[in-house]
Amino acid sequence: MKGSVAIIISEKKVLLFLRDNIQTIPNPNCWSLPGGCAENGESPHQTIVRELREEVSYVPKSLIYLGYHIDFLDLSVVNVFFSRVSGEEAKNFAHTGDEGQEIKFFSFDQLFTIQLVPSLKLYLAKYQKFVKQLLEDDNLVPTPELIGLKQD
Repeated sequence: MKGSVAIIISEKKVLLFLRDNIQTIPNPNCWSLPGGCAENGESPHQTIVRELREEVSYVPKSLIYLGYHIDFLDLSVVNVFFSRVSGEEAKNFAHTGDEGQEIKFFSFDQLFTIQLVPSLKLYLAKYQKFVKQLLEDDNLVPTPELIGLKQD
């Protein structure tokens, strides 16, 4: 299985998506990065564009492909994109109500007070220092090596 997620940062906070509270889906009622599985032979970029439109109603002007990792739990390939948006651009994000329960920007400390999907929780624990730097330094752009990603 292949999928794509986006790390979207604005004003020292990261955008997360609250999954539906339906017991038949993976990780119900947990916060995750926006994104999802590829459909019908989509490229990683096509997947993240579609998922962002579905989940948060907006695709940032600057969306950088960083690389991929193998999910800690289900061994799926996850392509990771990054965008740092201004407070003004962040106003374009909205929950449509079609998928998930809500979206919200969270500070670093808030990430430890909410129910995250297990893979994001493990990732955050492993890369905690860098995630904190990424949120606090507006000029820092992640590199694949710093956040444990691979590139083809």
